[in-house]
Amino acid sequence: MTESLVALAIAAATLMGQPPDVFCRLVGEESNWDEKAVSPSGAKGLCQIMPEPWRWHPEDPFDPATNLGKGAWILAWNHNYRLERGVTGREAMLQAVASYNLGHGKVNKLLRKHGDGWLKALPERVRQYVEAVVGDYGLVDEAAEGAARGLETGRTNG
Repeated sequence: MTESLVALAIAAATLMGQPPDVFCRLVGEESNWDEKAVSPSGAKGLCQIMPEPWRWHPEDPFDPATNLGKGAWILAWNHNYRLERGVTGREAMLQAVASYNLGHGKVNKLLRKHGDGWLKALPERVRQYVEAVVGDYGLVDEAAEGAARGLETGRTNG
């Protein structure tokens, strides 16, 4: 990982309205910051993008700026899909990152089948990936919201 790759990743995430720390962890998990990485399933580059998107817009999947831009766009699409359906905060990001890795349709199927237990129903490898990428995203916001609700109702944890 070089500073220039991190700077490109931060710029791509910011342009797509995604948290740079989450996106940088995604890149690290996907390719270990290897711009020439190719998976056994044919995913390519820093963001390990499957062949299909490269057919829509033929570009060099190993060009860091191109790959990071497309990866940030895919994460943003998945995140926005969740937000548009009323999923918010950490849960929206968990679902978006799971969709990035496992596939949008498979995550939707798990949500329909398992509801709130969808995360535990993920294959272990994918669940570990999702938790590593999302990290502490949203935890502070959710704790603050819980504290605010406690103040509104007159209940506190102390």
